[in-house]
Amino acid sequence: CFGHSISEGTLVNHTISFSAQLQPFLQEVKDKILQSPVVHFDETGMRVENKTQWLHTASTPEVTLQHIHQKRGKEAMDAGEILPSFSGIAMHDGWKSYDAYTDCRHVLCNAHLLRDLQG
Repeated sequence: CFGHSISEGTLVNHTISFSAQLQPFLQEVKDKILQSPVVHFDETGMRVENKTQWLHTASTPEVTLQHIHQKRGKEAMDAGEILPSFSGIAMHDGWKSYDAYTDCRHVLCNAHLLRDLQG
């Protein structure tokens, strides 16, 4: 980088440091999502190191929070730290795992409904 070599250890240390510095911002994003009346949730499969991983998304018009997890279902949704505490309207694709969250109201995403209708 700019004629200098950077060790793996330095990169790891910087990543850990930046991660710690971002925690307050991350908490603000989570709080904003939890306070939103409607949140759209989605999970999309993707390949990471030749294995299927799941990109979980919680989004509002203002903010989006994403995390990658090895699983698609409830364990992964819990890891996102939104759905277990969310009490608003959860818009999603109807994946069965969402039914475990009973403190929120569920609505189906029109894009998914239209895809299902087209068969």
